[in-house]
Amino acid sequence: MSQLYPRAQFLLEHRRYQDAEAELRQAIARDPEDGTARALLAIALSLQDRQQDALSEARLATTWRVEYSVADSAAMGDRTLEAN
Repeated sequence: MSQLYPRAQFLLEHRRYQDAEAELRQAIARDPEDGTARALLAIALSLQDRQQDALSEARLATTWRVEYSVADSAAMGDRTLEAN
C-alpha cells in the first residue's frame, strides 16, 4: 500500500484538499491504474466542489484495482462535510 494513502487521508481530514489532490495526482502519475488513489482523488475533488471532476475520477476508480478500503475515507469525507 502506498504511503500516500494515509497522508492524503490526513490532508483531507485537515481540510487541505488541494494538497491531498496534489499527493494523489502524484500517485496516479506513477501508476495510472491505481484505483485507490483515484477513489481518494474523487473524494478530494468533491470536497472542493468539483463534482464533475470527482465523478470522472470515481468512474475511473471503479475500472482499476482498489487495495485500500476507501470506506473509511468516504466516512471521513462525510464528517468533513458535516463540519462545514
